[in-house]
Amino acid sequence: MAWIPIALGVAVAGGAFAARAITKRVAMPAAQRVAEQGNKNVWGQVPYPGNFKEKMDMSEAALILGIRASSEKRKVEDRYRKLMMLNHPDQGGSPYLALKVNEAKQILEKGKINTDS
Repeated sequence: MAWIPIALGVAVAGGAFAARAITKRVAMPAAQRVAEQGNKNVWGQVPYPGNFKEKMDMSEAALILGIRASSEKRKVEDRYRKLMMLNHPDQGGSPYLALKVNEAKQILEKGKINTDS
């Protein structure tokens, strides 16, 4: 009969640990979840890992916007608009990242002057 209090204590402790794990997962901010998942391309984040080149080229601009360098102008504009809505300095984003996103859009559009469809 001495095993009943021990079993009851183990059950209560297990329930408490399970409840704590569930609450931490539910209450965990989205940014922290993304950070724990690693460097995955999450919509709204610049998918480029950093270490920007001194002078941006077409391939780096495409990496920053998360599209191919051969993407059409409309796709460049759509991706730019979505990234800027989420990363604009007025919305709490980084001015440096906003500058890089702007620069990437300009470089990709410059390379697609007469490719409107």
